[in-house]
Amino acid sequence: MGRLESLDLSKNHLFGVIPASMTRMTFLNHLNVSYNNLTGWIPESTQLQSLDQSGFVGNELCGPPLIKNCSASKVIPLPPTVEQERGYDFLEDKWFYLSLGLGFAVGFWTILGSLLVNLPRSFAFSRYLNSVVLKLYAVINC
Repeated sequence: MGRLESLDLSKNHLFGVIPASMTRMTFLNHLNVSYNNLTGWIPESTQLQSLDQSGFVGNELCGPPLIKNCSASKVIPLPPTVEQERGYDFLEDKWFYLSLGLGFAVGFWTILGSLLVNLPRSFAFSRYLNSVVLKLYAVINC
């Protein structure tokens, strides 16, 4: 990674701080981390300070090469939220849980409802299950 010349991580929903280990990328000529959720200081190195400001737009970063001063704004990195960690999408999750609940209700009441409505079949089904259990019990205890 030390010989990496160009790195574009824009619009990737990254969060947190820029790691200090990026200062070891001495061959880096172009870095674009714009439009993420990055916060805090840009690590100090001659390489990162010489990069273009447009590669850091859309974040809460401070320090050179940006005009925003870190000591004046006191930018503190925020801990990631659950939504940021797992790519939370409320609409997608809402439909998943709704379909899960409806599937369970329909499946459960289809079986139980048919047994409750038709009692002769219910007794036959109970006898069948009892015979299956007795056969399994006999096989296990042999």
